[in-house]
Amino acid sequence: MHPVLFTIPGIHLPIHSYGVMLGISVVAGWFLTIHFGKDDFQIRHLKRLIIVSAVAALVGARLLAVLTTWRCIDWSNPLLLLIPGHTGLVAYGGFMGGFAGAFAYARRKRLSVVAFADAATPSLALGLGISRIGCFLYGCDYGRPIHSDAPGWLQAIGVRFPNWADKFHNQPGFSTHPALRKGAPAFWHHVHDGLIQSDAAISALVYPAQLLSSLNGFIALGLVLWLRKKSTFKGQLFLCFVMYYGLTRTLIEFIRGDSGRGVLLSLTTSQWIGLASFALALVTYLKLKKRHG
Repeated sequence: MHPVLFTIPGIHLPIHSYGVMLGISVVAGWFLTIHFGKDDFQIRHLKRLIIVSAVAALVGARLLAVLTTWRCIDWSNPLLLLIPGHTGLVAYGGFMGGFAGAFAYARRKRLSVVAFADAATPSLALGLGISRIGCFLYGCDYGRPIHSDAPGWLQAIGVRFPNWADKFHNQPGFSTHPALRKGAPAFWHHVHDGLIQSDAAISALVYPAQLLSSLNGFIALGLVLWLRKKSTFKGQLFLCFVMYYGLTRTLIEFIRGDSGRGVLLSLTTSQWIGLASFALALVTYLKLKKRHG
């Protein structure tokens, strides 16, 4: 795991692995959305839709992160919420924020929001696949501990996260970043929960939740590219993706081990959103299919 990929010489500015992966997904999504949307939109409108939705997605992702972790936030200095590396991002907040931004712009310019949603769907799936690799490198969004009596194959695919204070203390920029000094999130959460000692070198063995989430994104990309050739109405691709991700994200949440994300009636915030989005997308899908049937 490498929370910092490199440091800019001279100013000792650390470039974080998650930020790099997120940036790669945004750039790749830009070109992918233009490729799939150029037949339905003028390029200038398409580019503006992408920019508006991307900015709104970042705002939405940060806002939902704040709402679901507000008990853990140091409100004595709210400006820290504007600094990358604090409070994090929530994928569902990004989806909802991006859709809201695109919807508002499309309504204003009298453009088809469902056509844009279909064009952007492959980018959403690819972004999940890439950005979750960043989560793995950083150590956030980790899985639940795997018990010692678990089957051998399950222990074989488990992962551990390092004590960054021990592994990366000589890395430029490390000592100036408070989040990095605490260690990988999985590591210091396990210390807090008494699963390991504070002087341990690695965390407890956990489910590879980030890698499974990344694989899920790439599988979704393959499915939407296949379905794109068979779609019969605008919005079908996006709605199928929402249903697929809603269900699979709900299942993956059962092996997530990071705490503090909000729980209601034994289900996390993301599980409630996943189930609600699946139901809403299914109802909308059936109505549109009947209309175009």
